[in-house]
Amino acid sequence: MLDKIEFFCSVVRLGSVGRASSEHRISVSAGSRWIAELEAQLGMTLLHRTTRKVIPSEAGMSLHEKFSPILKEAGSVIEEIRGKEDDLCGQIRISSTPLFARNVLPHVMASWLRTHPGTRFKVVINPFLADVVDEYDFSIRANASHIGKPGLPSGDTCLRLYSEPLVVIATKHYLSGRSDVNTPDDLMHHNCLFASSLVGGDRWEFRQGDKHEFFKIPDTVQCDDSEVLRTLVLNDAGIACLPRQLVQQDINEGRLVELLPGFVASTFDICLYYRKYEFTPRRVVNFKTCLENYCRQPENMINLFNLSSR
Repeated sequence: MLDKIEFFCSVVRLGSVGRASSEHRISVSAGSRWIAELEAQLGMTLLHRTTRKVIPSEAGMSLHEKFSPILKEAGSVIEEIRGKEDDLCGQIRISSTPLFARNVLPHVMASWLRTHPGTRFKVVINPFLADVVDEYDFSIRANASHIGKPGLPSGDTCLRLYSEPLVVIATKHYLSGRSDVNTPDDLMHHNCLFASSLVGGDRWEFRQGDKHEFFKIPDTVQCDDSEVLRTLVLNDAGIACLPRQLVQQDINEGRLVELLPGFVASTFDICLYYRKYEFTPRRVVNFKTCLENYCRQPENMINLFNLSSR
């Protein structure tokens, strides 16, 4: 409840849920939900809302006046404790998609441990978004961006570490003797292989002129590992929509052919989800910066699809 009271005090101080949400690095909808949940927990109205501003109720003003000094004191206490113990030591908890956990994360962790030997890592491999409120400091997920922007869960902060165009591919042998694939509608007559965490699962997005449309594809194979899907395609199992870097060498060397060029409207993204706290341990803040800097170097991200070993 304390974080919601802190947010409420920011709303009163700034006179706006939107400005308070921006200061706390959460979405406006999440901020509004926090206020509603706080009012429900306390059983009283804290804010009167108009079209232009929010005004604290009598109870809300009393809460603000009594808690504002407490929050300032709490900040001083935490800073004092930080001064007594080096918070660069301790545990960093990460939930990561398999692809990133195998091919990138070990390099970043090894580099970090060489200069921060007091750090302990807990890494859980999970293709889906994990709870970064209680269980983890970071959740690293592969997903698809449809409008140039990754999905952002309410209350969490998202940083895109990597982005790559998606491409629809198959083998010539699979396509031989089957109906042509000239438009997205033609996919309905084919085996389609997909990851539920990518491209909207079994709903793939394509560009038709100025319009973006989702097409429901046959769910022949579902597997949340793009490298496994690539292997299935190479073995003539069907059609998949995969990151271009993963399959470009196969296309160049004739093992795969690209389908529907110009239609695909999505990108493959690796996103880092984390919670923005006022008193985040320095090890978590600094490791996030280390991870971001590593992923900004194109030569490092060749490791994402393990291309150097091919």
